[in-house]
Amino acid sequence: MQDNGFYYEGSIRAGRSENNFASDNFIVNEMPQRVSYDMEAPLYAGHVHIGSFRRLNADNILNVYGIYARTQQNGMNSTLSSGEDVHFNSVHSNRLRLGYRMTTRTSRISRIYTGLAYQYESNSGSTASGDNWSNTSAGAKGSSLMLELGWQIKPRKDVPWMVDIYGTGWLGHQQGGTIMAKVKKSF
Repeated sequence: MQDNGFYYEGSIRAGRSENNFASDNFIVNEMPQRVSYDMEAPLYAGHVHIGSFRRLNADNILNVYGIYARTQQNGMNSTLSSGEDVHFNSVHSNRLRLGYRMTTRTSRISRIYTGLAYQYESNSGSTASGDNWSNTSAGAKGSSLMLELGWQIKPRKDVPWMVDIYGTGWLGHQQGGTIMAKVKKSF
């Protein structure tokens, strides 16, 4: 965080993705068949977040930001419950989000915030192949709009609790919403 309100952060993460799937989307001997399979693959992710806080007046702060995030899951081999070996190619996702958040102080310790962001996601798609067949998905690619609304209590010496209750909603390529609550006590 710089004195002029400009800030930046980043992260790099590595891990392993382990999943169990069941699907009716496989054709075996020209007939649809329900198959299941287990998958395990390395997963890598990182992000860069830059932004700027601007005090508009005594009670309002505007945060304008941009976030670039990349996730990659390596390819993997598995065996279907039908006995057929299958190979999944690697998949990667790139997301760029541009947005703002307006925070308004409502009391000495309480704040409300609202935000709006545009996000574009591109994805390599995925390919699965087995003996004498292959299947390609369209991948996750498209534009979304994110809306957020939240309420916070910031910790102070006389009030050591931080509370953050917020909701986000998505329209467009990504759809749905979440409601979250965070509570933390400072010592």
